[in-house]
Amino acid sequence: MKNLYITITTCLLLTLFSANCSTEDDYLPAYTRELRFEEETDTANEIAFLHLSDIHASTASLAPAVYYLTGSDSNFALLTGDIMIADNVINTLKSSPKPCLLIPGNHDIYRVYARSVGQWAFRKTILNAIGQESYAHFADEAHNYWYSDFTQGGHTLRVIGIDQYEAQSVAHPIDSWDHIQNLYSQGQVNWFIDLLEHSADADGIIIAIHNGFGNDKVGVRDTTRTGPFTSILASTTTEGYGYYGTGNTLMIPDIVEAYITGNNLTERKYPNSTVACDTLTVTTHFTRPANNFIAYFGGHLHYDIAEPLPGYPRQLQILITECGKTGHTQGLDDAPKGKFGNPSYCFNLNTVNFIRRQLCIKRIGACHKIDGTLRDSIIFNY
Repeated sequence: MKNLYITITTCLLLTLFSANCSTEDDYLPAYTRELRFEEETDTANEIAFLHLSDIHASTASLAPAVYYLTGSDSNFALLTGDIMIADNVINTLKSSPKPCLLIPGNHDIYRVYARSVGQWAFRKTILNAIGQESYAHFADEAHNYWYSDFTQGGHTLRVIGIDQYEAQSVAHPIDSWDHIQNLYSQGQVNWFIDLLEHSADADGIIIAIHNGFGNDKVGVRDTTRTGPFTSILASTTTEGYGYYGTGNTLMIPDIVEAYITGNNLTERKYPNSTVACDTLTVTTHFTRPANNFIAYFGGHLHYDIAEPLPGYPRQLQILITECGKTGHTQGLDDAPKGKFGNPSYCFNLNTVNFIRRQLCIKRIGACHKIDGTLRDSIIFNY
């Protein structure tokens, strides 16, 4: 990153973001943390972006990420759900001179959670409030799904934002714990297929999601899988990737697989929810195989997983741990913020190299794992 040396200190961050941070976010690291990048970015062949998820109305990780985004060569930041509306979050996002792209999560939509706003209000109170429509192409003026293209050195990275919580679009209840599901409208499905049909010329495609595609019933995760960016505690749970529901769990991966292979789907039916007669129909018309899909980026689990989706070896899922309140962690996070010498924030720096066809992920912030090893960096080929 142009021999970039960034020193993040409490004093500097609080000076930059004091107008945006509430009392609960005054937990920024009480020591100097040097972020050192000795490699120069190959600006002719690379695009870099930051990934955060599940900030839960906190700027504990968001403020350092925006500061880093501002001072680095990174092109944009991607926040994959569970934003939860708060003035400090909106103000911090608006302070960024580079795009911050958001999608909703379950905490943003279902009203059983504090600070949720519902599907329709998420667009108005969060996405429109930060001006996302100025650098993302939405399907219309109401919905939350979009795409955005970033071009550098003659290479284009297409970023697609999926809304996995279209409960109100399909008249599904949003006021009960029992009703929480991942839901899509037929309109979004048709939009997604049409967008992929016009994406073959992009040099790379990434898809923003909140929930990974799989749970303990469908798309079941192999708990023996390990890796530098997969929590060493993930083998102790059967929840897989945390997807809500079973009928439409693998619909998006099936569409992407048809896009990758050129083996089209014809009138494939997917039950969308427990609502009677709510079924999605998928037909694709991809004219040739495509080799530009890179990965899904999401969160929800509150611990790290980076691995291909079972049964879909070319579909990589990058699910980042919670990037919210300092010191707060789920039991399966093996590199908790503010513990084991970790700073009290985390986000991932992702660099796509279009010539080598590689995705490099580097952890910024909390990287010391409970077994004494580091969650430092990893490279995937695509």
